[in-house]
Amino acid sequence: MSNMMIYGTTDKVGGNIESVWGHKMRVRTIDSSDEEVVKQAKADGWLSKASQVIEQIETQKLEAENEVMKGKLSSGDGNKRIKELEAEVKDLKAKLAIYEESKDVNGDGVVSYDEMEKDELKSLLDKRGVKYVSRDNLDDLIQKAKDSE
Repeated sequence: MSNMMIYGTTDKVGGNIESVWGHKMRVRTIDSSDEEVVKQAKADGWLSKASQVIEQIETQKLEAENEVMKGKLSSGDGNKRIKELEAEVKDLKAKLAIYEESKDVNGDGVVSYDEMEKDELKSLLDKRGVKYVSRDNLDDLIQKAKDSE
């Protein structure tokens, strides 16, 4: 009778749970000369090398982590946040385009509403979606433009 060590993941039946190279696995000894016992052990998923079991354990861990990540993504939280951020970027780009259309007379990056004509201010306010009445005077339109930044 020649004994042989076989290894399996902890979900296997039989053997003892031991730590092999830092991984918990089941270990048992079988008679390697008994073909039926060897055949049954292979059919049950037992392996002759501990490294093969470690590979299985690591693969199972990665698959479990992958499922967790898929769950997080498919729950819609990630997609929902991405869509919110995309909408925010779109709004900011629109505001930037409107702002850049405004007059920057002295080139310091500050819009000089005081230098704008009444029609230009009305157009700017329309683009920004700011309400005004046609009889608003220039000072009122300038103040509304400043408030809408």
